[in-house]
Amino acid sequence: MKRIKSIFFFLFFISLFFSICYSCQAFKQSEYEIFVPSNLEEGSKYPLIVAFSPSGNGQGVLNLWKEIAEEKKCIIIASNRIKNGNDVQEDLEIINKDINTHFVNNFPIDIKKVVAVGMSGGGMAAHLYSFFYPNTVSAVITNVGTINAFSRSQSEAYTRNRICVFLASPTDFNYQIMKDVDLVFLQNHGWICKWIEFNGGHINAPADKLEEALDYALEQINEKEE
Repeated sequence: MKRIKSIFFFLFFISLFFSICYSCQAFKQSEYEIFVPSNLEEGSKYPLIVAFSPSGNGQGVLNLWKEIAEEKKCIIIASNRIKNGNDVQEDLEIINKDINTHFVNNFPIDIKKVVAVGMSGGGMAAHLYSFFYPNTVSAVITNVGTINAFSRSQSEAYTRNRICVFLASPTDFNYQIMKDVDLVFLQNHGWICKWIEFNGGHINAPADKLEEALDYALEQINEKEE
């Protein structure tokens, strides 16, 4: 009996060891850039901005949002993994798992207030995140980024009743499809949408427009919770 117990505990600890090693390998800190605002209150939870870049430049997109996030008290997780040409669905699966395990256990995140943001291909990734993981994403802010044609073709399965802010420029090549197709598509799926325009073409919106977009998204999330 003692021998059986010894074998059992040996196998248990071997299993635990490999489980821990696998977890360490599955989560790679280098794949993310993280920003936590100062002066957060102990015991409180805060909104999360999940930010995507078309080139996997997590630091760049974090820098774009961090002053606004500091003021609004939002945590930012910016992906270095997502980029144009990658398997975005596979990448989003990993990111979503990391957010719902590692990040919520180590940062004061309110998982009911997750805003996916991105410019161009990063905006498309933000839309896809809401499509694949509607139970995580509350709102999308897309900056000159369109909805992926595949996900838009899945009308019956598409996420419903979320929030989207469109940051669009009249001289951008995505402007018309965002306005005539994506906006109408989401409204038909019960999304609360806001349309914000800026000048400049296929570029990041200015800081005041980003702030306006985040204010609206957070306001609508809070209203839906009440």
